[in-house]
Order: sequence, then C-alpha cells, then structure tokens
Amino acid sequence: MARTSRVLRTPTGFTLVELLVVITIIALLVALILPAVQSAREASRRSVCSANMRAVAQAVVTFESHRKQYPAVIDRNPAAATPNADGSTGYSWIFMVLPYMEQQQIFDAVSLGTSKLTAGPFSAAATSGATPVAAEGIPILGCPAYSEGKTTSGAAPGLALTNYKAMAGVFVTSVAPGIPGVSGTQSQTVVTGAGLVQFAPEGPGTAASRLGGRQSSVLDGITNTVIAAETREPGYSCWVDGASCWVVALRPFTNNPKNIKGLWMPPVKDLSGLGVGGDTTPWLPGWRGTTWSWGPSSNHTLGIALHAFGDTHVAAVEPNVDGRVYASIASRAGDESELLSQ
Repeated sequence: MARTSRVLRTPTGFTLVELLVVITIIALLVALILPAVQSAREASRRSVCSANMRAVAQAVVTFESHRKQYPAVIDRNPAAATPNADGSTGYSWIFMVLPYMEQQQIFDAVSLGTSKLTAGPFSAAATSGATPVAAEGIPILGCPAYSEGKTTSGAAPGLALTNYKAMAGVFVTSVAPGIPGVSGTQSQTVVTGAGLVQFAPEGPGTAASRLGGRQSSVLDGITNTVIAAETREPGYSCWVDGASCWVVALRPFTNNPKNIKGLWMPPVKDLSGLGVGGDTTPWLPGWRGTTWSWGPSSNHTLGIALHAFGDTHVAAVEPNVDGRVYASIASRAGDESELLSQ
C-alpha cells in the first residue's frame, strides 16, 4: 500500500498580531525621535539667528566707535516720517551701519545716486546697481525661524524685510498738534526712556546726517541695554525704511508712564509689548495711517525673542517677562537696573 507523504509548509508572511506589534514599535520610535529632531532644528535656527543679531549689534558698536555716537533710528526729522512713503521717510539705522556689515558697496551706490542721501530710500535714485535698495535683501537680517518669506506683505508688499529692529525706548505716544511747520496729521512722536539706537530730536528740517546718543549717556550700562529685538511684523519691516525699523518695550498708547527715580509710574508690570499682536489685536494700530501687527516678537518655540545688547551679547527673553524688567533693558538711562537688582 502506497504511503502519501505530507510536506509541512512554514508560513512566509507576518501574522496580523506581529504586524500590529511592528507598527506600534515604529510609532513609539517616531514619537520619541520627532521631538528631538524638532528641538535640534529649533536650536539650529536660534543659533543662526543669534549669530545674525550679534553681527548687527557689532556693526552698531563699530559705528559708534568711529563716529562717537550711535546711529539714529531714522536720518530724517522723525516728526514728518511715514513708513513706506517716498518723500516722507528716511534711511534707517541699519542702512547707516551697512559699511560695518560688509555691505559698503550698497551704501556707496545709494549715497552716490541720491547725492549723499538727499533723495529718500524709495526714490528712483536709491538703487544698488539695477536693483532698488528697498528690494535689496541683506541675508543676515532674516531669522530662519520666520516662515513668511523674505519680503514684506500687506499694504506695501515686495520690499526686502528685516526681522531685527532697533529698541528705540520704553514707550511711544503721539502728541498733537505736533511740530510747527509740520502737517497736523503728522503729530509729534514721543519715545519715553530712549534706548541706544534712539530717535533723533524732532524739529524742522530733513537733514540726512542725524545721529543718536553718545555712549557716555548710557547710564544703565551697555551690557544692560538692548540695541535690537526680533520682530515677526510682515508689513512695515523694510530694512532701509527708518520710519518702520524700530520697536519699543511696552504696548504703545496703552498708558503714559514716567520714570521717577527708577520706577515706572503708573506701574508697568503687565504692559510688556513682547509677543503682543496679531491681526485682531495689532501691536501698533493707526500710527500715522499705518497698523503694525507685531512689535518685539518671533516665531521661535514658546514665543521667546532674541535681543542684542550694547556689548553685542545676545539673550532670549520670554513673552511673559515682567514689564518693569523689560522697560529697564530698553532704556539707556532710566536707573532701573540698579533698583531692580536690590
């Protein structure tokens, strides 16, 4: 009688249970690795941003060393300056320090074409080669965490953008009727507690040679005083436009604080402007016909914003910072730092 032989076949695929186990393990690994990857990317972005800000701060410090004064926020009379408007704005502090940022050729080309900056930064004469200077991008002025492009958007789109603005002081307000000889719509802008890169005194004239304060006026110490802060403002951030290259520490127009022996009165504990803004609650609404969505701010994780100080070191400031502390690092001669350290 013939015997029938049986061949036992070993399964060649995964069972459903095994497949589910493998998928679970992979999901756990991704969950463990992804935060580390994201953290590494953010650390890289912060490192590049910090290096950029340090280079900008070093250019300001070198400018002061050569000229014996810091650059002003804008080289024209700030009482008559409107952002992104040819003929009524001037060159920014960033433009003034271009020679110390290895951008001498741009400075020279614009200075030559505009008869030593007589014509404004949005004039046809303000060009770098065949490119309008307002469209000439400067790589170190961009934060890699900023995700909205390298040019402005909104009311004045397509202009070369900066993510770093001068900390002009503590607080800004507008006082009518303004300066004699200036249109009533251009009311005087008053910045309380001026910073290192400040607005030059307002008054008649539009001379393109205005300078800011001297280092001897920095009574709080350059290591305690901010030169520039990050911003995520997408509209009014053209780097060459002096009328839009500034921020202040406290929310504008919310109060009118005064510094009395190192104390900001009324108390400004909850008035920090860092990280405050957006389309529905803009940081600077209705200033000279413009609305800025953001002041000091950033796209970094947790909303921290990097700040460059007068000795060129860069530090991160959290959005929940006490307004008194933020005011103290924004002003150059408020005497707050000594008081707050007691």
